[in-house]
Amino acid sequence: MKKTIFVLLGLSLLCHPLTTTAQEKYAIIITHIHGGPNHQLLKLSWNDTFLIWEMLRNRGFSNENIFVFFEEGEDYSSTTEYAQRYKPDNTIIVDYSASRRNVRSVLNCLYDGSHDFPLINENDFLFVAIATDGHYDSLGSSSISLIDTIMNDIEFANLLNRIPAYKKVFWLQNNNAEYFADNLLQENSIFMFQNRVEKIVVADDSICIENEIINDSIYYHSEFDYHLLSALTSFSPDSLNYYCTPLELFSDADLNQDSLISIHEGFDWADSHNSTNIPFFMIDSSSIDTFTSIEYPTLLHRNLYADETHRGLIGISETIHVPSGKELIFKENSKVYLLNDAELIVDFNGTLIIEDSVQFFGNENNTIIINGNIVIGEGVSFNAANHDNFFSGLYLNRPDLESSFIGSTFNKSGLTNFAKRMNIYNSQFINCDSVRSFRGNITISESMFNNSLIYCTNTANNNQLSTIYDCTIYNNKTGIFIERYGFFNIYDNIIIGQDSSYLISEAININNSGFAISTLIPYSSISNNILESYKCGLLAYNSNGVILNNTIQNNQFGIRLLGTCNIQIKGNSDAVTNTQTQQIKNNSSYELYATRLSIPTLVRYNVITDENSLTVCPYVYYDYNMSNNSRMYDIRYNCWGDFFYPYTHLYIVSDNFTYSPMWCPSGEIINSQSNAEYLYASATANANAGNYSMAQTSYKEVIDNYPTSDYAPSAMKELYRIEDSVGNDFFTLKNYYQTNDTIKEYENLSKLSQTMSNLCDIKLQNYSDAVNWFEERIINPPSFQDSIFAVVDLGYLYLQMEEVGAKAIGSLKQFIPKSKKKYDVHRSELLALLPAQIEDQHYAINSSAKQGILIQNHPNPFSSSTKFQYSIENEAFVTILITDHYGKIIKKLEHGKKMKGLYEVSFKNTTFASGIYFYTLIIDGAVCDTKKMVIIR
Repeated sequence: MKKTIFVLLGLSLLCHPLTTTAQEKYAIIITHIHGGPNHQLLKLSWNDTFLIWEMLRNRGFSNENIFVFFEEGEDYSSTTEYAQRYKPDNTIIVDYSASRRNVRSVLNCLYDGSHDFPLINENDFLFVAIATDGHYDSLGSSSISLIDTIMNDIEFANLLNRIPAYKKVFWLQNNNAEYFADNLLQENSIFMFQNRVEKIVVADDSICIENEIINDSIYYHSEFDYHLLSALTSFSPDSLNYYCTPLELFSDADLNQDSLISIHEGFDWADSHNSTNIPFFMIDSSSIDTFTSIEYPTLLHRNLYADETHRGLIGISETIHVPSGKELIFKENSKVYLLNDAELIVDFNGTLIIEDSVQFFGNENNTIIINGNIVIGEGVSFNAANHDNFFSGLYLNRPDLESSFIGSTFNKSGLTNFAKRMNIYNSQFINCDSVRSFRGNITISESMFNNSLIYCTNTANNNQLSTIYDCTIYNNKTGIFIERYGFFNIYDNIIIGQDSSYLISEAININNSGFAISTLIPYSSISNNILESYKCGLLAYNSNGVILNNTIQNNQFGIRLLGTCNIQIKGNSDAVTNTQTQQIKNNSSYELYATRLSIPTLVRYNVITDENSLTVCPYVYYDYNMSNNSRMYDIRYNCWGDFFYPYTHLYIVSDNFTYSPMWCPSGEIINSQSNAEYLYASATANANAGNYSMAQTSYKEVIDNYPTSDYAPSAMKELYRIEDSVGNDFFTLKNYYQTNDTIKEYENLSKLSQTMSNLCDIKLQNYSDAVNWFEERIINPPSFQDSIFAVVDLGYLYLQMEEVGAKAIGSLKQFIPKSKKKYDVHRSELLALLPAQIEDQHYAINSSAKQGILIQNHPNPFSSSTKFQYSIENEAFVTILITDHYGKIIKKLEHGKKMKGLYEVSFKNTTFASGIYFYTLIIDGAVCDTKKMVIIR
């Protein structure tokens, strides 16, 4: 037997119980019919006992939770030649003989949880099927017949009634079964039976064949069991899905077509197809039969009309609404299954209350949508219904909602937030793809993310805060993505990638964020994190803030500052050991990379090194090439390690670094501040204190008095940040950028002023001017990085215009994002192309053979098609080669013999992946010119 029947050994039932709080389904099947081993009714009772057990197993009951009492304690087919149909593979069904002592003992154990039996609690479901001979005496007492004696209805009821299962369903086939109902029925109980006074009523085959014929032998069934089993399972015992004719499908019992057969639907089918003259009955003590099934004891399939409270195992089979003013409560420890394509929608002013440790299960078509109120207890979990699926999960849609998740678990399940505030504490997210927030102040702390991205993009476009701290993140994709947040504060996290060769992945990715100013929050920051084993440790694009005291190591790239960032990279000047300051080390390609307008204002008190003595990659790479630029890039007071060679490890396209004196952690404090730095720091202090006019005056003094310092470009950016937060006079600011004499004189400032003026146009909603500016840079880019940023920023502008209902304009329609998700992918692919370290002259050009030139393709970058022109000086044979980033020829265009002149070539891309490509003009077999083009998909 599968369960030990210890009670026969006389053991006490007062042992310490094994308790459980999980929701479970339990079943008790008791069968005893007087007669020999080959008696027809005994065979019938075995057939139906087996089928009931089979139904329960198929409806999610574990074998350990089905307690079968059958005759002498053995499967009927184990001792007799019998059809294989009734011999389960490698499983013994029967647990105990159908004796009074066994029934009493097991029911006592299920009540108190003794002897390692489960303790049935108030959340559980109990199904009881009885098929025995019975008696009814003159005193009004009924009884069931067992192999050793009888058990009267009062004793049987007393044993069952004290078991506190939330719901109970009784399925009785014993004599005078109706008399048991008076004693057994409690709240949330359903009692089904066939009223009879003699033996089990055998299906009579009078209308349709209701018994099975297997190998010319008849396998009998009771009339009641045949119809009820067939309706609840949608199949007859001989595995037919119809009754009589294919027109009467057993699935037709599913009247509301929610793919589940409720007790009410199953009983109605059985009763309407009863071919005997002995009626079927159902007594429902609480009118719950419509909302109860064998598989999901509580079945929700229609909108609430009043406040409802449910516990235990709950199935939601159709989309239901919690209307305004109504309240739906899921009690502690419940399990809630969203089925089919069902959604649970809480309407405005409706309320969903989820008590502690409730578990939700669903698939990609199931969603819990909160347009009203939600209260979430501790330890709540959201889970995919199976390993191969994903649960769309929870959508918080109400703009003024505040929600908290404490100790929650999301397992292959989504969480999407559009609410005012969301707090997540001590929770875990496993294989969730991403936790997505599109609005509000976000705080995530002391939580674990495994293959789950934290994605926060603020579509509300106001000065909100995203705070993430004390989290552990293991992810191949980006760990934390922040966009359009006025403030961000990311600290004390451990973010470790699983494969640094993954094409697009950053431990932290910050976009268009950090522009807010507040007297409470001096600056946005990323501090004291461990960022390891990603493609890039930290990427910032068009963002402001401070990178402080992190450990950024063993990535392919350490820090990448792109677009128009205003970032400071600071360690701890008081550090005595390397671990007490910021370490940017052992990243395989470079430690710090910055494009022209994102070169950091301050890089100080950091350990920047690569312990691999053979590395030839630069530690610091500033991607800056200006013809009239006299800047010296200040990277003094950093520790460069034992293998530092400045002419190898400090790289810039033009001009030089100032790297001495160097500093390493020793306890020695160095106080060295230039006049430009002092004035800039004074301006920043005034801004943080709310003295904005004084700050603006000081920033302008930095620009006028120290135009070649690192602080002049940063001061220009800070003027924009102040205006964005507290001024909003972007017309005057734009005029300042365009007319200030110092800015116009110095190329590094004048180039920046073009970008800052365009940002002012966007704030002024001069969308036509802004779009034209981006398109001009795409068509005629000053540099490769400028073309990349123009495409990225134009797409971002179109998304902003869409939010305010502005119509898309411009001529380069291919750069209008099809969706935010596709835009994110394209942006990542484009930014991953930087730096373009392969020279434009991809092939060695023979100057003596310079008989023609190429004109840059348009548009560039492009997705599906582009055009480029070439001119030749004399009649010649022309070939154009297209090669990939590594010089491999991937397409050859033969243009034949051409006369002197200008020609245009159309190129359509159907197969090439995103990346850098080169097209080369070959005249009479000689390479004449090569240019670069970028494909995005």
